[in-house]
Amino acid sequence: MDVEARDKKGFRYIALAFTFTFSLYNAAYADNETSCRVTRCSVGQTVMTYSMQSDQAVGCPTMALARYTSYYLGMLSFGTNEKLLQGEAKSKLQSFRDSAGVDSFEEAMQGCWKVAHRMRVTIVQHPEDLLVAKVAPVSGRPAFWMSYSHLDAIGK
Repeated sequence: MDVEARDKKGFRYIALAFTFTFSLYNAAYADNETSCRVTRCSVGQTVMTYSMQSDQAVGCPTMALARYTSYYLGMLSFGTNEKLLQGEAKSKLQSFRDSAGVDSFEEAMQGCWKVAHRMRVTIVQHPEDLLVAKVAPVSGRPAFWMSYSHLDAIGK
């Protein structure tokens, strides 16, 4: 088998694994009735952050950095290596990276941080693409941007 055929076959397996993992990921969120992905939390609503070691949420000072880091981490959570990306997924990641003004995930993380689990925050801004939201900690700390999928509604 030549290298090109092997690479195409390997990519098909990765795409299949990605699709399967994505289905499991969505099923897990579908079972979580408090997830903002399910309940569609709104601006002004107080919610709780979800951030575990295996599914780390990242906070960033700008929407562009949050979109890039969230997309990158989401891609990794599906077991995808950036070097194996092709087509739309690759161009979308590059677009987010360019908008963030960084050359790598490591550079992006120099301005971002890991978000604490179960922190009470209020949604301040939420663009229509549903990828990220700007939140303000109830504690009074400065607002930041993070992945919308790492927010859970309180008391629903």
